[in-house]
Amino acid sequence: MNRDISNKCFVEIFYPELVKDTQKIFYNHILPNAMPKNERLRTLRYIIIDDLENDNPIKILTEKYIFLSKHLLVFSLPAQLCTAIHTDGIVDAVNTIHGLRGWRRNYSLNIPIKNCNDLCKTEFFTVEQGSMFNDIPTNTTWLKAGKPAEKIAEYCLRDNPILMNPQIPHKITNSSDDTRRMSVSWTIHPDWSWERLISYFQNRLVP
Repeated sequence: MNRDISNKCFVEIFYPELVKDTQKIFYNHILPNAMPKNERLRTLRYIIIDDLENDNPIKILTEKYIFLSKHLLVFSLPAQLCTAIHTDGIVDAVNTIHGLRGWRRNYSLNIPIKNCNDLCKTEFFTVEQGSMFNDIPTNTTWLKAGKPAEKIAEYCLRDNPILMNPQIPHKITNSSDDTRRMSVSWTIHPDWSWERLISYFQNRLVP
């Protein structure tokens, strides 16, 4: 079941129009720009939408879907890759990639692009206080080596978007032998609380 409202980890949302729109801009605008010489898309790519022209289709999409922010991540997750346990962003620190202070993703909408199936899963954990450390160059907070973590939830990104809380420690595993998973993780606008999001998507929540 792709739902964990009580722990505010994640919920699955039925939103085929959003998936279609995101896949369209991925193949028509994000992928060509990332691969001008047929180079493989990096595992992780940041896109700051404020840097784009006003008529850019990516920027226009944030006007159509008012809950989306001006920031997204593009994931090209290699086969047999498992990330370390982490949370997204660092509070009150200057991000050396973007030059942003206090940037952190409170919530994100993970949208399937290609090869999204049960072979790739996201797991959530509880960890002891003080067991994480800030890594400013990657704007990520990682679990310290050897520190314990207790699994509390998991989901697989398939056909529908997943609204998740990236401030809960989590890791992503692609257990496929030979296939990359492609997805877009769109940061939710910071003015939107979890409760507001659940209310807004009430009729789209997948049981």
